[in-house]
Formats: sequence, structure tokens, C-alpha cells
Amino acid sequence: IDSIDWLTPRPKAKVAYDLSHRPQLGVDSWDTDNIQIYDPGESYSELRNSYVNHSYTFDKLYPSSEGNFTSDRLSNFDMIILAWPNFNLTVSERTALLDWINDGGSLFALADRSGFMPNQGYFILNWTIQDLDISIGVYNIQDDVSATFSEPRHPTTEGCSSIQVSWRNYLNITRPAAQPIFDYEGNIVLASQQYGAGRVVVSSDLNIFANTRMISTPSN
Repeated sequence: IDSIDWLTPRPKAKVAYDLSHRPQLGVDSWDTDNIQIYDPGESYSELRNSYVNHSYTFDKLYPSSEGNFTSDRLSNFDMIILAWPNFNLTVSERTALLDWINDGGSLFALADRSGFMPNQGYFILNWTIQDLDISIGVYNIQDDVSATFSEPRHPTTEGCSSIQVSWRNYLNITRPAAQPIFDYEGNIVLASQQYGAGRVVVSSDLNIFANTRMISTPSN
């Protein structure tokens, strides 16, 4: 059994980047038909490479005539990245997504400042996570700062001192089930929550792991 694991190592987890709801940013130049804009400096190819280099698989969830977020499609993955979608989720898609999280899936949602245009992503993300204890605020912050980890420390901050965030929103936590991960002067920029058997992490900055500047900083 050990020899089989050595010859064909299993991935740590299967990650999917959602292209089915027209995210604001993409991963590669050939994503242009399914994203709002492509800018090589503001894409997630380095994030993808980092996942793959650390034994994760990284796929893209393309639009499907049979449904985008369905229980069958989501069951193939351990984590979904939802980055400022410009196309609405249907009620059935939202239900399938939350059921998948409740059963053990993980959602990584990337938001941005409320003044970001087009701003459909702001409303779509807040509607998608409305059953959680995290919501995206109405802040329109336009500067670059270093956010420090919140207390008590979240497991994802191990080995980190601070993270760089740029133009952003701030997150609101409405009930104790949610936990801040990083904040800047008490304003939450990253938060998490366990939902059933699954987990959700929400970022207030769409560019927190983008190729230019942010992903290159060690803690990011």
C-alpha cells in the first residue's frame, strides 16, 4: 500500500475556480470568454501554481447547460473559489452550494470594495452567504495596508505575521459562530466560519492573492 502511495501520490485536496458565474478576474489568458477582465498582473495564475506545487489539484468550473452549481458537479471538489461573480447564482445553485458546504466542502469567497464597478459581485456574494454570520460591508477603502492576525489566532495564520491588502471592503460579523482572521486597526479583512461539516473563508479584497504584489509577500 505504501508503494502505491509513493508511485501515485494522492492530492491533498481538489480545488476549483468558478468560471461559471463570470468572475471579475481569471487565472489564465484563455479564460477571457468567461471573466470580466483579464490582466496578467491581476490574475490568479501564481496562486494556481502554488496550489499545484503543494500537491493540490486545481480545476476550473466552466458554464454548463446542465447547471453550474449542482450536487453532482460540486461533489468532485473539496474547495470552490468564488471571486466577485458578475452572474447571479440561481436559488437551486445557492442551495446546492450550501448543502455541499454543510456536508464538508469549503468555500473561499473573494469580495472587494463597495464602490467597485460593476458592483453585481457585492450583492451576489452577500446573497450567497446570507445564511452565514459573515457579511460584506459598504466600505470603499482605497489604500494599501498591512493587516495583522486577529485574536484568538486562526489555524490559517500559522507562520504568518501580517498580510498585505489593497483597495478593499471590511467584513461584518453578526454572531459568534464566525471568526476574524486578519484585521486592520480592528476592521476585519478576512473572516471564517464553520458551516456544518464544511468551512467558509471570506476575503474583503479581491486582489489579496493576485499575481502583482500581493501573492509575492510571504504571509499572503
